[in-house]
Amino acid sequence: LAEGSKAPGFTLSDQDGNDVSLSDFKGKKVVHGFSQKPALGMTVEGKGFRDELKQFEMKNAAVVGMSADSSQKQKKFCDKQNFEYPML
Repeated sequence: LAEGSKAPGFTLSDQDGNDVSLSDFKGKKVVHGFSQKPALGMTVEGKGFRDELKQFEMKNAAVVGMSADSSQKQKKFCDKQNFEYPML
């Protein structure tokens, strides 16, 4: 995707096994953090999103992390890092 282009619709499971769709965030800006696996880069980026989550929310933006790991691995990672946003 090019910067500023619209993302295609999707529905994916989050770290808790809940289905999350892009349409769930209608009317909001969505900030995506991508990683093949929760590695150092995603940890540093994710912590930044975590620490600034209230600021994103005040600007009508939702944060969503994405990785290729299973929901169970994502759950452990999110719990360890205290991430309060969905990891798909």
